[in-house]
Amino acid sequence: MFEWSDLRYFLAVAKTGSTAAAAQETRVSQTTVARRLSALEDALRLKLIERTQTGSRLTEAGEQIRAAAERVEAEIEAFTGSVETARRRLAGVIRFTMPPEAVEDLMSNPIRLFMAQHPGVRIEVLATHAFLDIAAGDADIALRAGRMPTNPELIVRKAANIEWTWFCSPDYLARLPPQTDLEDISKHPVIGAEGQIAGAAPMRWLAEQTNFAYTAASPETMASFARAGLGIVMLPAISLVAKTGLVPFRAPLPDVSDTMWIVTRDDVRRQPAVRAFIDFIVAHLAVLEAERLGQA
Repeated sequence: MFEWSDLRYFLAVAKTGSTAAAAQETRVSQTTVARRLSALEDALRLKLIERTQTGSRLTEAGEQIRAAAERVEAEIEAFTGSVETARRRLAGVIRFTMPPEAVEDLMSNPIRLFMAQHPGVRIEVLATHAFLDIAAGDADIALRAGRMPTNPELIVRKAANIEWTWFCSPDYLARLPPQTDLEDISKHPVIGAEGQIAGAAPMRWLAEQTNFAYTAASPETMASFARAGLGIVMLPAISLVAKTGLVPFRAPLPDVSDTMWIVTRDDVRRQPAVRAFIDFIVAHLAVLEAERLGQA
């Protein structure tokens, strides 16, 4: 049986009239063209090309199979194009887990945009504070904040540095006495975290600085306490929840950063749709952070 790729060299010689010209067209050496032609003739047991002093010409047998070879070449090109189209058209279901507040604050818009651009992909959001086991297949991708996951079965990519900063309600600011020391956290009721979010680096740092007047298990609830005028709260600066009904607590208190990670498995990451979605999410977070810095 002959090699299908050898037809390429046969057709190049038929088109150009010499092995030298065919070598230039196919971007290989003249020796390679001659060798592949000989292999094709041996496999077919037909003499296809006659070498002359002025070049090469098709034999009668070569003329007879030329049209068929051209049809094969066209079919191979069409097949290759179909494969490339299939590769470019992303499809499948991606199970994406994250804390509930991250869905509304950060991910709802990019998820909607990505699915609009790639209608063959469906993002299934698993919103939970529980850490689903990515290695065991409970989800395909996770958005995690805090310490970098160290499970060797996981593929971890840094998504963003998330700055946490101070907010309060306009009413809280209006009620502050003129001589209030804004730098001293102990002079203010601080809204802190409990449960899963208490493990975030900013919350661990804050717990070492002061006693919390109130605690909540999610940034959403912490923000609602602050909107009620109960005190000051530290929240992710790029979070929409931090900008709804709250104002920056403009005091020389340190902002604290946390790291956000995209976590998946190697076999999942190899899927084109998953790779494209992860790149899209990372780019989205970078834009949000750039906008925040620009506003600052």
